[in-house]
Amino acid sequence: MLEGFVPYKKEVIDSYRAKGWWLGLTLADIFDRAVAKYPDQEAVVDGKSRYTFSQLKEKVNRLAIALTNEGIGKGDGVLIQLPNWAEIVIAYYAVQKVGAMSLPLVPRHSVKEIGYLAKLINAKGWIVPWQYKKIEYEPIIEGVTKENPQLTRIILAGENVPSGQRLANSTSP
Repeated sequence: MLEGFVPYKKEVIDSYRAKGWWLGLTLADIFDRAVAKYPDQEAVVDGKSRYTFSQLKEKVNRLAIALTNEGIGKGDGVLIQLPNWAEIVIAYYAVQKVGAMSLPLVPRHSVKEIGYLAKLINAKGWIVPWQYKKIEYEPIIEGVTKENPQLTRIILAGENVPSGQRLANSTSP
Protein backbone atom coordinates (compact mmCIF):
# COMPACT_ATOMS: atom_id res chain seq x y z
CA MET A 1 0.00 0.00 0.00
CA LEU A 2 1.05 3.55 -0.60
CA GLU A 3 1.91 5.66 2.39
CA GLY A 4 -1.19 7.57 3.46
CA PHE A 5 -3.63 5.06 1.93
CA VAL A 6 -6.79 4.71 4.01
CA PRO A 7 -8.61 1.42 3.42
CA TYR A 8 -12.39 1.08 3.44
CA LYS A 9 -13.96 0.13 6.75
CA LYS A 10 -15.06 -3.48 7.11
CA GLU A 11 -18.75 -2.55 7.40
CA VAL A 12 -18.56 -0.58 4.14
CA ILE A 13 -16.86 -3.49 2.38
CA ASP A 14 -19.47 -5.93 3.70
CA SER A 15 -22.30 -3.63 2.58
CA TYR A 16 -20.86 -3.24 -0.93
CA ARG A 17 -20.41 -6.99 -1.28
CA ALA A 18 -23.95 -7.68 0.00
CA LYS A 19 -25.37 -5.25 -2.58
CA GLY A 20 -23.35 -6.91 -5.36
CA TRP A 21 -21.31 -3.79 -6.03
CA TRP A 22 -18.03 -5.53 -5.21
CA LEU A 23 -17.71 -8.96 -6.73
CA GLY A 24 -14.27 -9.85 -5.43
CA LEU A 25 -12.85 -9.68 -8.95
CA THR A 26 -9.73 -7.93 -10.11
CA LEU A 27 -9.68 -5.93 -13.33
CA ALA A 28 -7.64 -8.78 -14.82
CA ASP A 29 -10.47 -11.19 -13.85
CA ILE A 30 -13.04 -8.94 -15.52
CA PHE A 31 -10.85 -8.76 -18.65
CA ASP A 32 -10.62 -12.58 -18.75
CA ARG A 33 -14.42 -12.84 -18.44
CA ALA A 34 -14.84 -10.46 -21.40
CA VAL A 35 -12.40 -12.58 -23.42
CA ALA A 36 -14.33 -15.76 -22.58
CA LYS A 37 -17.63 -14.16 -23.56
CA TYR A 38 -16.49 -12.33 -26.72
CA PRO A 39 -13.32 -14.10 -27.98
CA ASP A 40 -13.76 -13.25 -31.65
CA GLN A 41 -15.20 -9.77 -31.29
CA GLU A 42 -13.04 -6.74 -31.88
CA ALA A 43 -11.67 -5.36 -28.61
CA VAL A 44 -9.12 -2.70 -29.55
CA VAL A 45 -8.53 -0.64 -32.66
CA ASP A 46 -5.90 2.03 -33.22
CA GLY A 47 -4.38 3.62 -36.32
CA LYS A 48 -2.27 0.55 -37.13
CA SER A 49 -3.76 -2.41 -35.21
CA ARG A 50 -6.99 -4.30 -34.73
CA TYR A 51 -7.27 -7.01 -32.07
CA THR A 52 -10.06 -9.35 -31.11
CA PHE A 53 -10.47 -10.13 -27.43
CA SER A 54 -8.59 -13.44 -27.82
CA GLN A 55 -5.74 -11.77 -29.74
CA LEU A 56 -5.58 -9.06 -27.10
CA LYS A 57 -5.45 -11.65 -24.32
CA GLU A 58 -2.52 -13.40 -26.01
CA LYS A 59 -0.58 -10.13 -26.13
CA VAL A 60 -1.53 -9.23 -22.55
CA ASN A 61 -0.40 -12.63 -21.29
CA ARG A 62 2.90 -12.43 -23.20
CA LEU A 63 3.66 -9.04 -21.68
CA ALA A 64 2.59 -10.25 -18.23
CA ILE A 65 5.08 -13.12 -18.55
CA ALA A 66 7.79 -10.68 -19.68
CA LEU A 67 7.04 -8.42 -16.69
CA THR A 68 7.27 -11.39 -14.35
CA ASN A 69 10.55 -12.45 -15.96
CA GLU A 70 11.83 -8.90 -15.39
CA GLY A 71 11.03 -9.24 -11.68
CA ILE A 72 7.88 -7.11 -11.64
CA GLY A 73 5.10 -8.52 -9.51
CA LYS A 74 2.51 -7.94 -6.84
CA GLY A 75 2.63 -4.47 -5.36
CA ASP A 76 5.41 -3.15 -7.60
CA GLY A 77 4.89 0.26 -9.18
CA VAL A 78 4.90 0.51 -12.98
CA LEU A 79 4.69 3.73 -14.96
CA ILE A 80 2.82 3.44 -18.25
CA GLN A 81 3.61 6.32 -20.59
CA LEU A 82 2.14 5.48 -23.96
CA PRO A 83 0.10 7.41 -26.48
CA ASN A 84 -3.33 6.28 -27.62
CA TRP A 85 -2.02 3.02 -29.07
CA ALA A 86 -3.32 -0.51 -28.60
CA GLU A 87 -0.16 -1.10 -26.53
CA ILE A 88 -1.54 1.06 -23.72
CA VAL A 89 -4.42 -1.40 -23.25
CA ILE A 90 -2.03 -4.35 -23.45
CA ALA A 91 0.32 -2.76 -20.92
CA TYR A 92 -2.46 -1.82 -18.51
CA TYR A 93 -3.97 -5.30 -18.35
CA ALA A 94 -0.57 -7.03 -18.21
CA VAL A 95 0.36 -4.91 -15.19
CA GLN A 96 -2.99 -5.83 -13.61
CA LYS A 97 -2.39 -9.53 -14.26
CA VAL A 98 0.91 -9.55 -12.37
CA GLY A 99 -0.66 -7.66 -9.47
CA ALA A 100 1.47 -4.57 -9.91
CA MET A 101 0.28 -1.01 -9.46
CA SER A 102 0.06 1.05 -12.66
CA LEU A 103 0.39 4.79 -12.95
CA PRO A 104 -0.53 6.17 -16.38
CA LEU A 105 1.44 9.16 -17.65
CA VAL A 106 0.71 11.40 -20.61
CA PRO A 107 3.34 11.32 -23.38
CA ARG A 108 4.42 14.94 -22.81
CA HIS A 109 5.31 14.65 -19.11
CA SER A 110 8.79 16.02 -18.34
CA VAL A 111 11.71 14.46 -16.50
CA LYS A 112 10.77 16.41 -13.37
CA GLU A 113 7.13 15.27 -13.41
CA ILE A 114 7.94 11.66 -14.19
CA GLY A 115 10.75 11.56 -11.65
CA TYR A 116 8.43 12.85 -8.92
CA LEU A 117 5.73 10.29 -9.74
CA ALA A 118 8.28 7.46 -9.99
CA LYS A 119 9.47 8.31 -6.47
CA LEU A 120 5.90 8.68 -5.20
CA ILE A 121 4.97 5.09 -6.10
CA ASN A 122 8.51 3.69 -5.84
CA ALA A 123 8.22 2.61 -9.48
CA LYS A 124 10.25 -0.41 -10.46
CA GLY A 125 9.16 -0.48 -14.11
CA TRP A 126 8.33 1.94 -16.89
CA ILE A 127 6.63 1.12 -20.19
CA VAL A 128 7.49 3.91 -22.60
CA PRO A 129 7.93 4.48 -26.34
CA TRP A 130 11.38 5.05 -27.76
CA GLN A 131 9.91 7.89 -29.78
CA TYR A 132 6.48 9.47 -30.26
CA LYS A 133 5.90 12.25 -32.77
CA LYS A 134 8.68 14.77 -32.02
CA ILE A 135 9.43 13.42 -28.53
CA GLU A 136 12.68 11.47 -28.19
CA TYR A 137 12.44 9.52 -24.93
CA GLU A 138 16.06 8.41 -24.52
CA PRO A 139 17.17 11.61 -22.70
CA ILE A 140 13.96 11.59 -20.64
CA ILE A 141 14.54 7.97 -19.64
CA GLU A 142 18.15 8.69 -18.72
CA GLY A 143 17.16 11.75 -16.66
CA VAL A 144 14.43 9.94 -14.74
CA THR A 145 16.42 6.76 -14.05
CA LYS A 146 19.40 8.82 -12.86
CA GLU A 147 17.26 10.20 -10.02
CA ASN A 148 15.34 6.96 -9.42
CA PRO A 149 17.72 4.05 -8.81
CA GLN A 150 14.78 1.78 -7.97
CA LEU A 151 13.47 2.20 -11.55
CA THR A 152 15.41 -0.65 -13.08
CA ARG A 153 13.05 -2.11 -15.67
CA ILE A 154 12.45 -0.01 -18.78
CA ILE A 155 10.22 -1.65 -21.38
CA LEU A 156 10.32 0.06 -24.76
CA ALA A 157 7.21 0.03 -26.95
CA GLY A 158 6.36 1.07 -30.46
CA GLU A 159 7.80 0.67 -33.91
CA ASN A 160 10.77 3.02 -33.70
CA VAL A 161 12.93 1.11 -31.22
CA PRO A 162 16.34 0.74 -32.88
CA SER A 163 17.30 -2.86 -33.47
CA GLY A 164 19.22 -4.19 -30.50
CA GLN A 165 18.72 -0.98 -28.49
CA ARG A 166 18.74 -1.64 -24.79
CA LEU A 167 18.94 0.79 -21.95
CA ALA A 168 20.17 -0.25 -18.53
CA ASN A 169 18.11 -3.27 -17.52
CA SER A 170 15.58 -2.69 -20.28
CA THR A 171 13.61 -5.02 -22.48
CA SER A 172 11.50 -4.55 -25.58
CA PRO A 173 8.69 -7.11 -25.93
